[in-house]
Amino acid sequence: MENMLNNSLDSLCGDYAANNDIIKDFANRCPQLKSQINETVCNLRKRILSCNPLHLLQFAQEHALFNKMGITSEFQQLDVASIAIDRFAEYVQSIYVSGLPHVTVQTDNEDNEFNRILGDYIDLFRLLHEYYFSLASDWSVEKKYETDLANNIFEAQLMYGVRGKRYQFVEKEYFSALLSPHDEVFNQLFGLSAKNIIDGIEKLQYALSHGRFGALNKLGEMFEEFQSNDEENLESCIEKQRELGQDLISKAFGIELNNIIGVTGWTEQFVKELSYECGQETSFFSHDEYAGWPAIDLPIQKRPFIKIDEQYYCFDYYSFIDNFYRAIQKTVTRLLPNYRWSAKQQNASETMVANIFEKILPGCRIYQNNFYPQNRSLKNMAENDLMVVYYDVIIVVEIKAGSFVWTAPFTDFDSHIRSYKTLIEKADNQCKRTCDYLSSNDTAILYNEDQSEKAQIHMASIQDIYTMSVTMDNIGEFAAKAEKIGFLNLKCNTISVAVDDLLVYQNYFDSPLQFLHFLKQRRMATRNKTLALNDELDHLGLYIHHNCYALSDNSPKQPTMKSFWGYREDLDTYFGQLYHPELKPQKPIQTLPKYFEQMLEWLNSSNLNNKIRVANYLLDFSSDAKEGLNNQIEYTLQRQLVTHHSSAISASGRNDTDLRYTCFVCLEGAEDFSAQEKLDYTLSTLLWNKESDRVQISLKYSKDRKIQDIAYTYLTLSDIPPERKTTLYQEGKERAEQRIQQFQMVNHRKIGRNELCPCGSGKKYKKCCGR
Repeated sequence: MENMLNNSLDSLCGDYAANNDIIKDFANRCPQLKSQINETVCNLRKRILSCNPLHLLQFAQEHALFNKMGITSEFQQLDVASIAIDRFAEYVQSIYVSGLPHVTVQTDNEDNEFNRILGDYIDLFRLLHEYYFSLASDWSVEKKYETDLANNIFEAQLMYGVRGKRYQFVEKEYFSALLSPHDEVFNQLFGLSAKNIIDGIEKLQYALSHGRFGALNKLGEMFEEFQSNDEENLESCIEKQRELGQDLISKAFGIELNNIIGVTGWTEQFVKELSYECGQETSFFSHDEYAGWPAIDLPIQKRPFIKIDEQYYCFDYYSFIDNFYRAIQKTVTRLLPNYRWSAKQQNASETMVANIFEKILPGCRIYQNNFYPQNRSLKNMAENDLMVVYYDVIIVVEIKAGSFVWTAPFTDFDSHIRSYKTLIEKADNQCKRTCDYLSSNDTAILYNEDQSEKAQIHMASIQDIYTMSVTMDNIGEFAAKAEKIGFLNLKCNTISVAVDDLLVYQNYFDSPLQFLHFLKQRRMATRNKTLALNDELDHLGLYIHHNCYALSDNSPKQPTMKSFWGYREDLDTYFGQLYHPELKPQKPIQTLPKYFEQMLEWLNSSNLNNKIRVANYLLDFSSDAKEGLNNQIEYTLQRQLVTHHSSAISASGRNDTDLRYTCFVCLEGAEDFSAQEKLDYTLSTLLWNKESDRVQISLKYSKDRKIQDIAYTYLTLSDIPPERKTTLYQEGKERAEQRIQQFQMVNHRKIGRNELCPCGSGKKYKKCCGR
């Protein structure tokens, strides 16, 4: 949905620039649209309150469930009608808790009226989208906001309606990490342990999303069993399945799976505080300008449950699962104003993120709640939430556990800007301060809060520092392109993600080195002036499909912004199916050639100090380059069975993006080059080709062609002793001449002037040895 809406925004903005008359026309329609919406809301409220609440809410839920059948990604459901159907139940419930029902619709006429109400709600949704465009046009005409800020508000309002923050399979881990620290207060207030609450969430999650289909499937199995019985066993079969069948029918067609206490076993004290009774909520229809609009914050977001006829129900999955943690937080702090939820929340959030990094980067060193001196004074200490050290790489992490503003962006965007600045900009500035401290010290010392020393980091051994900010609330549509947001003042290319996205990375990356290579590309995306994505998982999808996806020409003074969408579709399908392992989901991955996969596996398990740099170098290869080197390794290993001598493979080029390497391949039992011979070979090639640098790689294989060792050296002109330059240049020249002679002997023809020179320089023959 969010990418569809952003594309609408992009096309609209393009039209605005091209035709001011269109803008004025849209702007002039604003009062009329607003009046239509108010009239439709008033009519819908009256008609909804005249219907049986349980019947209409069940109708809304069933339509949402069937609307999603066969849908595995948001990109398969982009039309406004489908989105409206998904959000119908949350609006109906918000109407009921804001007014007292007076049922006048007869049961035998319910379906017709329910369908008419749903149709009118879909029309309301369309009017709302027209109003957003009209309001943005009005802002442009009246110059209420600068263009970029107006676009930000417009986009944020469209994103405000997006539902579904996390994949189902990570919900338990998310709630367990954040709710467990509050076990004592849950027992005190509600007579429930944190585990009771977490287990109940899991049960209600299944009941709302899959319970009906599960019951229908079991009814189908019962019917098949009934048909397969012979007449002698028929009566006993009927008796055996009567009670079970009634229970399944109730679950499949009734409201048993919506009964919260029945499904979860939670106490009434707990459920009551998270529920509204009909007519209990008063603010929804008392809004100054947008009373009762589905575009503003809904009562169901604050309390997801509804009390009807002394029973407590839940009908909307996403209003429950997306907002439940914050709803519990607000409930506890409302009942116990002095309870220190925020302090426990910050610690729990930091621990959760630390645990995720431990799983992504096994064996890493993690320092939590760190302090370091500012201006070299222990009296003035700055704080860092988390520091991850993995071999020669540091990841500086700031974690923002605070909640994002609840109100609708177009009613109070100043509050949204403050939230974005707190959750993204402040974290980025804190990361910059920590990086400055690390970079300005040969040995960076981390302290505990009491000023006792915690750790020493020797910066000479560190090759790279990444910075990340992690939010507990999902603000992915802006975080994914935070550096492109005009009102944010970012300083150090910090990668901003939600903890939901970090959980995805934990479950996606099996290779620590591939995760760090992705992180390298993700950071490059923050530096790319033209790349603006609307979702964090589009970054991952682009990486899977295009590897070094952030590379582009950033030279134009006024670069054209590029937005890609749909790249997360395969990921949506995969992660959605992880909730159902019996579906045997297939993970979308980058396919590596055989020998590259071997090298990556070997590096992952090795203790090479520079293994991250080696892996990054190899994974940066294009698909063709990977395939080319892989085939050459295969050929070389096969040839060594005959020659019994190791071989060198070279690639050359003079552009910054060209690969320049000499790769020595040695099969067990073959005679290898000496270390000096390898160095001379590589440096002589560098000199002859007039290159600035060259990578030397040494690969050793067992007799069954399994990698046994990898050595990597980065060489430049400064590595050549002045007294050996002439000798090495001559060696390079002689090797080039040998290659030309060999080419002519094998091909029995002259070398074309525009062909690549056989000497291996990467230049055309006419500009190299053919001059």
